[in-house]
Amino acid sequence: MITIIIGTFILTIGIGLYTILNKLKGFQNDLNFALEYRDKYVSFANTFLSTYNQFSGNGTIDNEKYIWLTKYVTKIQSNMGQFGTIDLIPPFQTYQIKNYQLIVNSIPKFRAQNIDKFEINSTDDSLLRYIGNLEEIINQVKKKKNNPIIWFQEGIQSIISLPLHILSWFGIISTQLIFKVKANIIFKFITGITGLITFISGIITIIVGKDEAIEIIKKLFHLT
Repeated sequence: MITIIIGTFILTIGIGLYTILNKLKGFQNDLNFALEYRDKYVSFANTFLSTYNQFSGNGTIDNEKYIWLTKYVTKIQSNMGQFGTIDLIPPFQTYQIKNYQLIVNSIPKFRAQNIDKFEINSTDDSLLRYIGNLEEIINQVKKKKNNPIIWFQEGIQSIISLPLHILSWFGIISTQLIFKVKANIIFKFITGITGLITFISGIITIIVGKDEAIEIIKKLFHLT
């Protein structure tokens, strides 16, 4: 019995640590992509603005960067979520466009030669806010990486949410629904309580059979 409990603890902690490291890698990849996208966008926009002629209404388009920015515009817009939208009032208009997608809509306007400086700056600001948010998330995840109790908590959450992922793999539910469920306060409460009860029960069982537990730990770590 003790062997099963210790094994379960180690497995849960291992799953939790793997989940945290995987999240960290994912967020870091998102950050690297966002930084690259912003660098290219700023360079592209600066070229356009520095060559823009108010009389002809034309600016120079860097075709290579335009193709790259257009190619990955859906990805960056999707990644940014709410950070990539604003409630926009078009120039010389009184109506408001709700949830206006900045990146998707601003890129084609360069080629059409009808983008204004406000929208260019707003797009850059949205990228900066998104990058700043990712950096903050990465810092928080890095702190979790050094906390075994959080490893256990993350492991419990991953195990409980496994049926949802299986349904997603078979196309029964969407990935977005999984994210919503995991972010739900009720789900977090259930996983928190489950983790706490499991942890306390395991510790009590190990303490009751401490001699056997000590022997198992010695064998596990090759201690004499």
